[in-house]
Amino acid sequence: MQMQYHTHICHDVIYTVDHGILLDHLRYAFGSQGVALSWIESFLQDRTQSVHIANQQSSIMKLVCGVPQGSVLGPILFLVYCADVMAIAHRHGLGVHSYTDDSQLYFHADISVADDKVQQLLVCVEEISHWMNGNRLKINKDKTIRLAWYSTSVI
Repeated sequence: MQMQYHTHICHDVIYTVDHGILLDHLRYAFGSQGVALSWIESFLQDRTQSVHIANQQSSIMKLVCGVPQGSVLGPILFLVYCADVMAIAHRHGLGVHSYTDDSQLYFHADISVADDKVQQLLVCVEEISHWMNGNRLKINKDKTIRLAWYSTSVI
């Protein structure tokens, strides 16, 4: 019997991306430099926001973290920022799919080794959580779900 197990992790953190850490990831992990890196840095700096409700507007605040939502580049920059999450999952022998602040970790295993694989997944989630804390992010546990299903046929 085969077991399929999926864990959906919601980061809820697109607003907390540290610009300095992101630029370091681009520079050191991805080899970005020169004009390309300067262009991304200028895309992130000097951004402001305010809130409008009815006829009221808050004061304008400078943004010191986060990637712009609604842009083409925002989700890509977030994936660059969180690329280590995929590396951690792969190091634990798990499959992973990510899009912006949602990731799915998964494995397929024979039922005889399923308990070991679930333990492996839990260790992986703990390591991801530790990495996220070190990079000023956190897992939204209220939106994190785990699914398991079994099949008598090999998929």
